Amino acid sequence: MEWAFINYETPLGFYQNNHALQRFFEFNKLHYGHAGRSAPQDQLISVIMPVYNRSGVVADAIQSVRDQYYQNWELLIVDDGSTDDTYSHLEQVLGELGDERIKLMRLAVNQGVSAARNVGLQACKGSIISYLDSDNQWYPEFLSIVVGALDKSKGFSSCYMGQEIWEYLPSVKRSELRSIRACPFNRSKLEQRNYIDLNVFAHRRDIYEKIGGFREDMRRLVDWEFILRATEQQPSLFVPVLMNKYFVGLVDNQITKVEVYDANLQKIRALRHY
Repeated sequence: MEWAFINYETPLGFYQNNHALQRFFEFNKLHYGHAGRSAPQDQLISVIMPVYNRSGVVADAIQSVRDQYYQNWELLIVDDGSTDDTYSHLEQVLGELGDERIKLMRLAVNQGVSAARNVGLQACKGSIISYLDSDNQWYPEFLSIVVGALDKSKGFSSCYMGQEIWEYLPSVKRSELRSIRACPFNRSKLEQRNYIDLNVFAHRRDIYEKIGGFREDMRRLVDWEFILRATEQQPSLFVPVLMNKYFVGLVDNQITKVEVYDANLQKIRALRHY
């Protein structure tokens, strides 16, 4: 893990050739997964999923929530004014599933991912809140590890895990593992660049009550800005497991492709003095 203190991602070649690192993550998955599954399922976890023009991938993201070993959750899907058939597709999928834990909401016009997440935050009821984008997926142990980690570490109000970065290759129509991201918490490093992805970040409800939701004047880097505020007074607990498949290039409207970087970065630095 010394590599992760300096580098934001570990390339696939390095990971594949480092058998000790592979065994480390495999052992931790078993260890933390077992501990999490033995925890009582008495806490409601709210999962917030914004979606915009993602009819081709959102069902897989939903299924990864339904596949969780921890079953005491609610999933709040907020359609951010989709202009394609995403909303009708969701209505059909959710109608077929008949899962009362899933709630579908809709914004009349596209307002951005922050507005969509804030609608979910205002409606959620869980004591723990987590986030999953519509083009990503969790491994089944994720929510159980969240509960187990926060229960055993009373001094923390949030936690995060590592993730796998998968790249979609149109020529062969499949995704391949490209790298992993798993970095111990370092506030100074976080102020320079975000290495905690929102898809593997979870927090207790009191954080939202203290700092509010996502900045709606930003269209990109909103997860970084939110996590900076969430960890300003208290560090986040790092759980060294790989629990998320983060897909690159799977959809055409990925925020990293369609929203400007520099203008949003300046907003963070102007108000946060970073």
